[in-house]
Amino acid sequence: MVISAQLKEKKGGEISLREDSYLNMIIQALDIKKEELFSQNDNYCISLKSDDIFAKEKRIEYVDYPFRELAFTSKELKSATVTNETINQSNAALLGTATHKIIELYWDSFQKNSETILDKMMILEQLHRNIITEHMNIFYKSEVYKQLQAGVQHHFELEFNVDDSVGFIDFIYHDEQRNGWIIVDFKTGKETRQKNEEYQKQLDFYQNVMEGLDYKIVETRLLWL
Repeated sequence: MVISAQLKEKKGGEISLREDSYLNMIIQALDIKKEELFSQNDNYCISLKSDDIFAKEKRIEYVDYPFRELAFTSKELKSATVTNETINQSNAALLGTATHKIIELYWDSFQKNSETILDKMMILEQLHRNIITEHMNIFYKSEVYKQLQAGVQHHFELEFNVDDSVGFIDFIYHDEQRNGWIIVDFKTGKETRQKNEEYQKQLDFYQNVMEGLDYKIVETRLLWL
């Protein structure tokens, strides 16, 4: 390993060395005096004269290299199983995810800044903006929104990792009157009896997980937006 540093001898004979250099750190750790290091022979210390080739400034020639413009083409992916219905379902899922994120981050500001927030989230098509706004209008009429306004203790997107089960709970808040927690799962789309039955199983699973973590769960519910 080679440690490079500059030792200077001042007019008064004092040897100067930058305090923030690696060499200064090393000689302090090894209890070596910089004056002794400077006085070593050429096998240990190499000095450069002003007329040495290494000490002379070398001008670097500037060369302008033009770069060829790069163009990329993308191919449209097609599938025999993809239909307009599946595309619509995919859009609905993306809009549902966006709605969840808006509730989490902007529940208290979306009404006043909806256009700015939708732009920020890259929701640009007017139809999609209208759909999300409708979801949020339903949210603002919900009990969850009233509780948030009242300053209830709550968690958005509560992550759990228990017994190889990993997931997130959309919303959980504390009911002071019942001295327990209420789990809320946000859902977008068309509400049906079959969906409610399936999602209730999901809520039951969330309840078991949280009770295993010593949360007292007094209620679980779905909020359709």
